[in-house]
Parts: sequence; structure tokens; C-alpha cells
Amino acid sequence: MTYPSQDPGNQGWPGNPPPPQDPYGGQPPGPGATPVPEQHPGYPPPGTPPPGGPPPGSAPPTMLAYPVPGQPQPGGYPPPGGYPPGGYPPPGGYPPGQWGQPPPGSNKGIWIIGGIAIGVVVLMLAGLGLVLVLRDSDDPPPVTQPPPPPAPGGAQTAPPEENTPPEGGDPAGGSSGSGEYVYVDDLCERVDFSPIYQILPPDGDPRESGFNNDFSTMASCSASLTDGSSFGTMSVTVQTVSDLEFNETSYESCVDIILSDFDRREEIDGPWERGTIAVGPPIADAGAQLCAMDGNLNMDVYFSLSGDASNDEEMREAVLEVAENILAVTAA
Repeated sequence: MTYPSQDPGNQGWPGNPPPPQDPYGGQPPGPGATPVPEQHPGYPPPGTPPPGGPPPGSAPPTMLAYPVPGQPQPGGYPPPGGYPPGGYPPPGGYPPGQWGQPPPGSNKGIWIIGGIAIGVVVLMLAGLGLVLVLRDSDDPPPVTQPPPPPAPGGAQTAPPEENTPPEGGDPAGGSSGSGEYVYVDDLCERVDFSPIYQILPPDGDPRESGFNNDFSTMASCSASLTDGSSFGTMSVTVQTVSDLEFNETSYESCVDIILSDFDRREEIDGPWERGTIAVGPPIADAGAQLCAMDGNLNMDVYFSLSGDASNDEEMREAVLEVAENILAVTAA
């Protein structure tokens, strides 16, 4: 590389410029050569690659942007676990099962479980139907009486009538008590209260209440009575229970508690297993009350009045008549 002349007359001052120098250490062009354009200091001549760049003819930078498999990307970090084998994923992503979403689950197991459940239900229904059929087949067929032989002359006589019970009662000729009773939801309309109403008429229809469940049933009727000068009340409570021991306990409670304050009481025979009647109620001029049980039924019949319309004995008989009719209505 040459340096400017040290001659004080050739210092490069205006008016006496130094000869052109090659900034890269070359020799100035000789006579007749193409002049080199003047370059600013620090800049390479046109067509010269920048310092630090790739040599001429090498691959473009974009072709070198892909990292070597297993090496971190420039300026970043490799993904967790390193890059997958083979470098970047192919277009469209990896196939299922390789660094991608798992394949959708199969519904085959659900269909198998559902089919088994349906099969179990069908087998249960079939077994229930078979049990019902076998049970029905065990019932003996009804026995029918053959018709009587024809009478002389070819006329056929009618078969004998069966001893069927009247509505709400026992077979004709039998007692009212059957030992088996049912709940009657319209009891107040079907029971005959006329023995009481003849002594003291009601001022309206009886009031009804009750319930019916698997363990017990209860139906009650009550009415106010008056003839203008005497006033009274009538009430009936009828219960049926599935526990016969509980039914007997209820009867004893009725006798020991409800009838305890009457003037006198006594056991009474009738179409029931046990019965006790009392007369002379504590808060009325006359009256009677019966506690009775038969089979799965117990009942309480009460009739009292204030006035002179009747007396204890007449009211006692009226209560007993109504109680017998209750058994006939509720008999199964």
C-alpha cells in the first residue's frame, strides 16, 4: 500500500490533489486503463460481497435456514425432548401415532356393553312372563255343575241358584260378621243411619274423611243432630288393618280410654269377635258408644244428645243397629 507523498508541496490540499489510490491496496491504473470510479472510504466497490457474507456462487441464505436435525434453531430452543427424527415434519404433519393427535377412539366397546344390557333386560322380562304363565296354570279350573237331566216331556229345568251374598253383606242366612273387611270410600252414603236419625234428625249430610294405604284404612262420618229443642252429635270411625294383633290392641285402647268416663259399660254379643258398649256420656244428657272388632276391622260408633229427645237405652239400641249395618257394608 502506498502513502501520500511527504513532500510539503504534495499534501493533498485543494488545487494539488494526490493521485488516486486503490482503497484495497491495489496499484493505480496505468495509462489507457479504464478509470476506477471514486469510492467513499470504508465501502467496497460495486459487485463485491459485503464483509462476512457468503462467497459468490454459494447457495442463497434461505436454503441454509433449515437447521441440522437434532441441532437447536438459531436464536431459539429445541422443542421438549429434542427434534423428532428426520428434522421438520413433512407437509400435512406426521402420520397418526407419531408426534400428532391420537386417532379417534372406537365406539365398538360402547355398542358391546349396550347389547349386553339389552339382552339382560329381555331375559328378565321373559323369565317374569314364564313365572306368570306357570302360576296361572297352577290355578285349578272352575268347577261347574252339569245341568240337571231334562224333566219328563223334554223340558229342561233351571240349575239351582247359588247362595250369593247380597250387596255389602254375607251370604243369605249367615251372620253379618265375616272376619274380612275392606275399605269403602263412600261409607257415609251406604251406611243406614236411620235408627239414630229417627231419634234426632241431622241438620245436613254427614261429613266424610279417611285414608287408604297398604298398612291400614280409615273412614269416618260425623253429623250434627237437632229437632229444635234437643241437640246432639253422631260419629262413626271404621278402620281396617293388615296386622291383626295391632287391630286387637286398637280395640282394647278404645275400651280402656274412650269408654272410661261413661256411667257404665259392658261387653256385648253381636256379629263381631269382641264388643263393649257404654251408656251415660260424661258431657251430655244421654248417649251411648260402642267399641267393637272383628277380624281385620275395628269400629267406634258414638251418639249423644243434650235435651229430652231420648234416653240412654233407646240410644244404646240405635248404636247397635248402626254397627251391625257397618259390618254388612264393609264385608269383603
